[in-house]
Amino acid sequence: RSGFLATAPLHPACTGPPRPGMGFADWRAQGGKRPVPAERSGHKVQAEESEEEDDDEGRQFVWDAAKGELVEAKKAEAEPATPAASVPPAASATPAEQAPPAGDGAKGPVEGAEAAPPGDGAEAQGAGGMPPAEAGASTTGKAGTEAGGAATTEESSDDEDDSDEEDVEAASREAFLSSASTPELIKQAVSVGGAMADGVKDRWVLDKDTKLYFRYNGATQQMHCWNPEQGCMYIWKERGKMDFLWASPVGPSATPPPLTAEPGAGGVAAPASAPLAAPAAPAIAATAPGQLGTASSSPAALWVTVIPPQVLVAGGVAEPDEKVSEEVEFSIKAFAFVIGKNGAAIKELEKRTGVTAIAQPEAEGETVRRLRLEGTRSQIADAKAMLDQQVVIGLGEKQAERMQKHVSGELLARKRAETGAEAAKAGVNGLSAFAETWGLKAVVARKLARLDAMLQRYLVRHFKPWKAKPTNALRAYQAALLKHPQRWRLEALYEDGELDGEVCETVAVSYETGAIIGRQSNVLGPEGGEEQFIELEVNEAMGGREAARTYGDVQSQHCRLMRMGCDYYAWAQESQIGTVVDGHKYREHDGPVPLRDGSVLGVGRYLLYCEVGEPAVLQRRRQRLLEGERFWKLASEAKTQEGSASQEGQQCQEDQGQEDEPGAEQGAESGASEEEEDEAEGQGVLAEGEEGSTVSRKRKREAGDEPDLAEESAAVAEAAAEEHAGDGEEDAEDGEAEDAA
Repeated sequence: RSGFLATAPLHPACTGPPRPGMGFADWRAQGGKRPVPAERSGHKVQAEESEEEDDDEGRQFVWDAAKGELVEAKKAEAEPATPAASVPPAASATPAEQAPPAGDGAKGPVEGAEAAPPGDGAEAQGAGGMPPAEAGASTTGKAGTEAGGAATTEESSDDEDDSDEEDVEAASREAFLSSASTPELIKQAVSVGGAMADGVKDRWVLDKDTKLYFRYNGATQQMHCWNPEQGCMYIWKERGKMDFLWASPVGPSATPPPLTAEPGAGGVAAPASAPLAAPAAPAIAATAPGQLGTASSSPAALWVTVIPPQVLVAGGVAEPDEKVSEEVEFSIKAFAFVIGKNGAAIKELEKRTGVTAIAQPEAEGETVRRLRLEGTRSQIADAKAMLDQQVVIGLGEKQAERMQKHVSGELLARKRAETGAEAAKAGVNGLSAFAETWGLKAVVARKLARLDAMLQRYLVRHFKPWKAKPTNALRAYQAALLKHPQRWRLEALYEDGELDGEVCETVAVSYETGAIIGRQSNVLGPEGGEEQFIELEVNEAMGGREAARTYGDVQSQHCRLMRMGCDYYAWAQESQIGTVVDGHKYREHDGPVPLRDGSVLGVGRYLLYCEVGEPAVLQRRRQRLLEGERFWKLASEAKTQEGSASQEGQQCQEDQGQEDEPGAEQGAESGASEEEEDEAEGQGVLAEGEEGSTVSRKRKREAGDEPDLAEESAAVAEAAAEEHAGDGEEDAEDGEAEDAA
């Protein structure tokens, strides 16, 4: 017995000695039983079922070519996985599969085979009739079975963790799909890849909420956006951020442009537009006074009139060498430090800055002293800075600050006490008399003085209130002049003598290449030639600070004027300062802005007045201005006359239709029915119907006055006779009753 045990290896399940009273064959049969796999717990089974349900309920999106958008589709049923796929081959193989066929096991005798159970035949053969190597392999297979059971348990726990992670991923995916925009969904589909990505790349997708078209370019990996209402192409960066690319020359279009792209064109090339050929002799239609002529075949032109600060600043712009004077106020104590002992400080000031300083005599009742400075603007600026330093050194920092507050308080008190005529002295010549004539307050006069000088002069010439109060009329008139487009500036140029003058220059912008507006610089065009350049002069001799204060901040390439189709656009060429177009500031990333007749560009302190139209019409308009006609007023009067004539014609037609109605009674009935219908339609139509019915009745009475009077008198007589007859009968009956009583 001990020798047999030495030759036959024990099963790994046997961990203890055999029980007494048990045969070896029975003990071996008990030890040779295969371990029964442990049953899975209920929560693990439930987790696996919930995982399968989540997979079934997962949302998928496919591309619908008919709709041109992503739609939700049902998840395809997955093929059932085999149990062997989850277990490695070495661990899934059973000892029966690793053992040789049954016929081979019958060749060798086995001791105690009669007492062994039927299921232990393979093990017995492997122990007694097989070579030692094969027996070892059989034992290893049994050990692998147990390891496979342990691995299955670990995988079930891993599956449970994976199911929790998948639930979180499904919730986040659901939240993303519910809040994602159309371009974000397209990018998500592209990142997924496969057929879904091929269905959304290089094609236009319509967003129904915003009515915008989106297209993902697979070559450049850019998202383009087409706005059909504006006719503009953008590059979509992220939610709430798009960069302007180009504008369509044909204007708004409901359909996106074709998918023709050129290298370096951003994926979607701008449609080319051939320049229109200008005819040799543009036709000018005959026009009535106050109306502008129109040409049928001549293309639109752009004329730009440069209005410099000399025309826009009240008092003009002083030259660098021009002498000006300015008064500076000090307190009595500070004025002593400014003058110095025996005028030593004043002499030092004149020597260092080059100004002429004159102390003004002291006025009665005033607590301040004035010092008059004469010199150039730069010299006066340097002298004022030096005086501030002397005051701080003499009085101390706190005392100097207290003095400055005192001077500012007195200045504010004087401004509150001054009249409108005094406040308007800061404006153009004539504004002070204008404020005094119409009784303007100082606050209103100061607001007018801050406007540009061209507007002030035009306001003084043409403001004539008739019925409203001057203050109310001035407010409305000023608001009308500040609206865009400001076509009145062309007439203001003529009245100032600058329409064809030397200060304000008019430039015809090139129809093919456009023009660049900048600061005294030569700009080369794309073909190597010199492009048309509108130069804005800046006097460098004034110094950097004073020049910027006078002429504004003008760059070498500040703005570009360009044509797309038949329209002209202004495109700012820098992203810091900006270009003002019709009262709104635009920068380079805002893209081209359309121009219209009367548009005003603001570049620094320059104004550029734009005239858009046919060249013959623009020339004719200027000629009429030079002849002394105010065509804006004539045009408005002509429109007013046309409107009154159309109203009179409509009234005559209504009167004729009402005269053709049948008799008075039918007319009254029809009028009543029409009034009921008009009451349902609106009060305005009801009033017109009542007025028309009243007029028709009046005319009918005048047409047949005598028959109506005769009929009315006859009717009144018959009614009176009947009443008298009835009264007589009643009196007779009452008398008979009294006699009987």
